[in-house]
Amino acid sequence: IIEADGLYWHSEQCVDKDYHFNKRKKYEEMGYKLLAFREDEISNKIEIIRSIIRHHLNLNEKIYGRKCNIEIIDKKQSKSFLDENHLMGNGCGISFGLKTGDEIVGIMQIKRKNKNNYEISRFCLKKNKDVIGGFSKLLKSVLNTLKPDSLITFVDLRYGKGDYLYKYGFIEGQENPSFKWISKAKTYHRLMFREKDGFPKIWDYGQKKFTLNCKNEKII
Repeated sequence: IIEADGLYWHSEQCVDKDYHFNKRKKYEEMGYKLLAFREDEISNKIEIIRSIIRHHLNLNEKIYGRKCNIEIIDKKQSKSFLDENHLMGNGCGISFGLKTGDEIVGIMQIKRKNKNNYEISRFCLKKNKDVIGGFSKLLKSVLNTLKPDSLITFVDLRYGKGDYLYKYGFIEGQENPSFKWISKAKTYHRLMFREKDGFPKIWDYGQKKFTLNCKNEKII
């Protein structure tokens, strides 16, 4: 099921906080897979949306991770790649890149949470490309390079479930709805404004946390 969510009609001005979360749960109970995109994403990042849909239809070009090299990507290149290929755009942290020749085909961006605990803030492949074994190769490089005690990541349940994470030893945590602020035809991160600023919220379909206890896992 592919849904296009207008910002006003899907905001808290029209639906309650758990509307999308409960709708996803109902779809899953009925055996459907959900892909839900917002008005501002459709307006500004339609090619990324097409790539996500093509991925779920197994139509993207296939590249094999074993044929790729891994490099640390500088901040300027990383920002450009993520802004062009990820719905949420650039994150923060160190960017481990998959490259074929001079072409970046994937990035895993890692930020430190505290002490020796880290978060995968972004995992992103180039539009219209699927890198077979790409996540595994990037994860192995992250674990070998940073040697973290733990690694967490959050999956946006609007267009993913995170099932692929189980085979790498990630343990699923709670599912909780989150939100963004709306101003006209744009959405903004929940930390950008405060309640007293008066902007309406749009609640998502849920975020699921996954944790990898690296001390207990062998390097992939």
